[in-house]
Amino acid sequence: MPNGYPSNPMITPMRFKRATLDTMIAFKRARPWRGTLAERKVKFTELYENLNEIYIDRLNGNKPVRLEFGRLNDNTMSGMSCYNTRTHTVTLKGRLSVVTALHEFKHAMGADEHGAVKWSVNLYRITFPRLFENMEHRGHLIVAPAR
Repeated sequence: MPNGYPSNPMITPMRFKRATLDTMIAFKRARPWRGTLAERKVKFTELYENLNEIYIDRLNGNKPVRLEFGRLNDNTMSGMSCYNTRTHTVTLKGRLSVVTALHEFKHAMGADEHGAVKWSVNLYRITFPRLFENMEHRGHLIVAPAR
């Protein structure tokens, strides 16, 4: 388990807040993979705004998580995305990934790697079941198959 990462994506039955599921359903309906990059950024920003409202009481100092976008490129993995505890900011880089966005948000809620992987993968699995079935498992990651 290098760097504290779990050895698998930790797929397990989980319960989520109704508001979280409603937010994810609305996000799914917005089709986060469709549109221009600017339009897709707006969709991810709105997701974070909604998650902030739901989880503000569990966030670092009750401050909303800031979302920034680094260099985005659909041809690279999202693994360089990160959460900065000092600035309470998530920066998404590489491929704009729903799982990565959820994973980093969970870090902002104070979760370690196990908690962030478990929460993000299972929330994605519940929200996007057909897409999840096509994902490839690589260690603790789930990744979209090559296009």
